[in-house]
Amino acid sequence: MAPRSDETDSNKACAEFVRAALSIMPSILERLVYLGSLRDRNTDEYRDQVLEALLALKFGKAETDSVRRDQRTIWSRCGKSELDRALCHEHMAVFEDWLCLNMHQQVAQLESYASRQGIPPHALSGKWIHEKSYERLTPFGAMPVQCRLFLTDLETVLAILSLGQTP
Repeated sequence: MAPRSDETDSNKACAEFVRAALSIMPSILERLVYLGSLRDRNTDEYRDQVLEALLALKFGKAETDSVRRDQRTIWSRCGKSELDRALCHEHMAVFEDWLCLNMHQQVAQLESYASRQGIPPHALSGKWIHEKSYERLTPFGAMPVQCRLFLTDLETVLAILSLGQTP
């Protein structure tokens, strides 16, 4: 059975909302860290109470002049399952964007991320290596070869940064 047009519009609207929310993050790595933090490893569902609240405020049932009636209908159907689907899709897309970066770009992204966190790059890399927190950045549905490539590349980049070297 083909999806109804309003269901397709709802999914598309939800995906656009998620992309717009993520666009304020300055790097692929920051998006990847953020999306990885939203994934429940036990259920593989994504939960973001802030996005859910923003979605409800902006496109909820309240009547406003700035939102057309058909948009309210689309957004009122953009519930938790659509938001979960959109976050899952974006996580995979950002993950694949990361895999396309070369080693220099990955190092630069990690250095920038550390700087914005107020942490020296070698300290961040040491922490990530010790905690293996980067392992939660892989999205549900990623192929095993993608996961291995991600882990191998990131472990190499972290090792480079922990030594205070750049490639």
